[in-house]
Amino acid sequence: MGGKRDGKRRGSGLKDVTVTRRGAEAAEETKDTADRLGEAVEAQAAAVSERPDPATREGLEPSGSRIQEQVRTLDDAGRFRCGWEALRDRARRESVPELHCDGWAETARLGERLDGAEGLEGSVSRAVAEWKETRDRQEALAGEVRDLCVRARGWLARRRLEVSPGPHDPADPARRAVREDGTRIRSEAEAMLADGSLHGPHLDAMPELAVLVRGSLTAVRDGLVSDRRDAFAWLVDEVTLEAGERKVPPFHAPRFGDLVALAGESRGDPDLPEADARAARAWLDRHETAEALVREIRDWPGQAEDLMKRRPGPDGDPDALAGWRAHAERSLAERRQMLCGEGPHAAHVASMPDERERMREASGRLDGMIQDCMRDELRGREAVALGQAEAEGCIAFDVPAWGGVMELVNGLDARGDLSDAVSREAGRLKKLDLHWREGRVLVKGVMNMADRRLGEHEDLSPEGVDTWLREAALTLWIGDSAAQDRPERELAAHLAADGRKPDAFAKAMDGIQVLLARELADRDRRKIDDDVLVLACAVSERVDAASPVHRGTLPGDVRAVLETSAQDVNVPESEVAGVAAGIARRRIETDIRVGLARRIEGAGNVAVARAQFEGDPRLVRLEEEIAYKAAISEGMRLLDREEPQPTRVETRVARAVVATRGTEGHGLALVMAEALELGTTAEAAEIRSERAALPGELSRHEPETAEIEGPDRAQAFLRRVCASFTGAEVREMCEGKGPVMERLPAGAARERAKATLHALHREAMSRDPSPWCRRQETLGRELGLVRDQ
Repeated sequence: MGGKRDGKRRGSGLKDVTVTRRGAEAAEETKDTADRLGEAVEAQAAAVSERPDPATREGLEPSGSRIQEQVRTLDDAGRFRCGWEALRDRARRESVPELHCDGWAETARLGERLDGAEGLEGSVSRAVAEWKETRDRQEALAGEVRDLCVRARGWLARRRLEVSPGPHDPADPARRAVREDGTRIRSEAEAMLADGSLHGPHLDAMPELAVLVRGSLTAVRDGLVSDRRDAFAWLVDEVTLEAGERKVPPFHAPRFGDLVALAGESRGDPDLPEADARAARAWLDRHETAEALVREIRDWPGQAEDLMKRRPGPDGDPDALAGWRAHAERSLAERRQMLCGEGPHAAHVASMPDERERMREASGRLDGMIQDCMRDELRGREAVALGQAEAEGCIAFDVPAWGGVMELVNGLDARGDLSDAVSREAGRLKKLDLHWREGRVLVKGVMNMADRRLGEHEDLSPEGVDTWLREAALTLWIGDSAAQDRPERELAAHLAADGRKPDAFAKAMDGIQVLLARELADRDRRKIDDDVLVLACAVSERVDAASPVHRGTLPGDVRAVLETSAQDVNVPESEVAGVAAGIARRRIETDIRVGLARRIEGAGNVAVARAQFEGDPRLVRLEEEIAYKAAISEGMRLLDREEPQPTRVETRVARAVVATRGTEGHGLALVMAEALELGTTAEAAEIRSERAALPGELSRHEPETAEIEGPDRAQAFLRRVCASFTGAEVREMCEGKGPVMERLPAGAARERAKATLHALHREAMSRDPSPWCRRQETLGRELGLVRDQ
């Protein structure tokens, strides 16, 4: 297979894994690493192995007599025992194996001579035996360390000779043998370097050799990772090529199993680079997904056969028929999804011709059974519904079985493959059901709304009146629509279904109508407070400072005029409407002028105030003047097309203007109209918010630093004050007294607020033609607040 694919594989690309191909330079580097490891191991072995060879050890020289030999043996035994005990003590203190401690060579020489000697004391014999056990064990461990480095060197050399660089078939016997050898070496090296390893103390005592072991592990790991990457790349290429040639998903390629197995091994390898690990996980995920899809394809025909065997008979219970049909339709939908060209199963189905044919045959028979079941279920549910309606004497919608009929009708209607007769019958039933269903919901909803409106009215707060009025009017409108579209019998049936009496609807609507009329009248009376506040502030801010209306009694005067005119029943309503429309028209004109001036000149400019209070911004630049006049003309032209809608306060003031003619309140009424004509006013809630916040803001300035930063900011701040308080209130605040100042804590807070107001009056001197500016300039002079020069 590999030789056959070589020409094609060279041109194929890998999308799921990044493959690093080793060249001649990488092979040379591996050779150098192996050579360095070998040289270092040989040097370390020569340096560490200080123990004399048994064939050349001293201590076995011939003696002249047996007595001299015994004396010498006793002397060596004493020296050995002392040396061995000292060696063990040193090993314990230094946490180093005895093999690597100073004095080991001499002790080993004596131990070799005494090993097997006759006439030794028991303690000496035990010491020699203990030494021999220690020697054999520790030399074996040290030898394993050295041997591992040699084996790693040999493995690297073998790999360099037997494994050519680049992608390769992992099933190749030679490559598999090299890979298994390297895996064993890596496992042994990891075990040696692991915490608690028996080799650990020897590695600590032989740091150069420890470095070699770690280097060996790194080199072997790198080699294994490289070989695995090359094998993985080869398999990816092979599977991709096979899948492309067969025009099947990779899952059905012959070597896909080998690729998944290698990916599984790679996933658990901690040495694998993250990019390779991601590629392995991607192929494992692909395998898991494909395996689940193939299993579903193979299982579907058998599931369909089992389902058809469980189909109820033609005279079966309608609910049982419905349950079986729903299950069968879901199963058939799953099969269609599998065969859909864009679905995830499609490519696998195309690769499995036998399973595909089985699915088509089973789905055809199942679809025929579903059609028969629809017919049987519709007949059964219709018969049940008709019998219940006849027995109870009610409309069909109230029969329990009707829900089952319409469930089936809706299901049939959604299929789109029905006969003409069934489609017409289903359409008629669906239309009738929709009419009754909407009526049931509508009547119940209207009654619930009516209950809420009536219940809310019992604990209605002033803040909730407007919301209640809107919702009450909506309830009446919906109720009228519901009553007009439904006969009395049907309406009574819907009320009965909601547990209500036949006359409950009419009583609820009449009750809301009475309360609505009452609340509308009460709201007009409650709104007078808002209108008084808005008008008093607007007059103070916008009307000429010389006007006689600027008195401390201004709010009371406004209230008196409004209430008196509201009670006058002889006021011509048509004339009131005309005056109100005129106020609304001039208010809109002012808004247009101010908006255009602000857009051209910038907010806060004197031109904006001129546009509002003088009717002309008197722009300096000719091009701006031309643009302004053109925009004004266009705005007025558009305004002529519409009928201005007066606000509530404008209508109140218009009534006052008409009702107070010939009385002393007429002047104040005209002033209020003038103030409204000078642009849209702030809402009462906004004014109340400012009245609550401004005293605190004024009190946060220290008297000695009460100067406001610049005249523009001072003027803006002062305008907020003058737009939220009447002229009399501002004067009292400047004097540190009055209800407004009393809201602040006595002492420092009031003094700071007073000092801030004085600073504002000194800073806010400008050419602004606004009436409030002129009034405050006069107030500043009267209070001796002359701006510093």
